[in-house]
Amino acid sequence: MTTHPLTYPCLQAVLEHMEPSLRISFSLHAPSIRLAEKATPMKIDNLHLDPTMIKINNTQYKLGVVQIYNGEDKPDQIEKDNSTGGVPYDLNIHGVPDYSFEDVLLPGDILIAQDREGDEQRRAAQFLHLRTALRAATISLRLEKRAENPPIPQEVQEVQEDDVIQPNAAWVDSQYEIWNRLDAVDCKFIESNQWTVLPHQLQEDGGVYPFENYLQLTIGTEGSESSKRIERVIYAKKIPEAMKHLLTMILGNRKKNLDVENFKCADRDSN
Repeated sequence: MTTHPLTYPCLQAVLEHMEPSLRISFSLHAPSIRLAEKATPMKIDNLHLDPTMIKINNTQYKLGVVQIYNGEDKPDQIEKDNSTGGVPYDLNIHGVPDYSFEDVLLPGDILIAQDREGDEQRRAAQFLHLRTALRAATISLRLEKRAENPPIPQEVQEVQEDDVIQPNAAWVDSQYEIWNRLDAVDCKFIESNQWTVLPHQLQEDGGVYPFENYLQLTIGTEGSESSKRIERVIYAKKIPEAMKHLLTMILGNRKKNLDVENFKCADRDSN
């Protein structure tokens, strides 16, 4: 049986009626049809854009920074972030969130709103609150000593057992239960937040960040975990740069208009 390749007009007709995510996938992986794909009108029911994500109908293209721990006990919070596609912001060499590039204008960009000073103040206040709470939890677990707490006087330490009134056993058990419950809460808080504070401490002390970072693109269909596809590259480009590159690859440089029925653009504060 003799087969013939599609003519250019036929290829355009097929592409025009193809589901957008499938069409985009073909274009990204088959350079030979890329020009025809860009020259063919595209119909999209729902288009949603935010600073780290493009959602076309039910298909989502999401960027994030994943952190690979160079140790045996992987931090739960980091693993949780990685499982959801990575953190939606840039990190510096110490792992501290880096927002310095989010308002840098690239060629063709337009700055709609800017509140860098307010953002930085809010982030600094949040970090200070977290660091204070973490230290308080650590102290309550007696992992640190308060400098202002004096040592127990020697005469108190030498009190004989016969001189001490023994409390009710049930009361003692109840106190231990309360202490254990509080300790468990403090332990959970420390475990959940110590990795958030650590990069700031490393930055202050000049320590070595124990992670390797990668820029990750996660492509998936809403409601289908099995359809998820992940691509990782060396983290050498800031998220806004990578996002603009992704937008250009998927939606840019088109000779025909996009026909979008519903469009949504995330607010700046939605992150």
